Amino acid sequence: MNEVSQHNTPEDAWTTMNGKVYNLTPYLKYHPGGVQILLGVAGKDCLALFKKHHAWVNAHALLEKCFIGYLEQPSV
Repeated sequence: MNEVSQHNTPEDAWTTMNGKVYNLTPYLKYHPGGVQILLGVAGKDCLALFKKHHAWVNAHALLEKCFIGYLEQPSV
């Protein structure tokens, strides 16, 4: 999550949800709710915000083209 937290600007906006990492940067200008709401979760996990506004939507299907990888699991 440390690497994700560094991607928190309009030019480089990543977020996570359920262990998956998404690059929101190319989608920002198309988001109907505006750029600012997505920038609020850039560099962070977006599950709570997504569920608040889109509980009925399959998030992973919607963000499929933004998927860039999985969060690294902490070593034991």
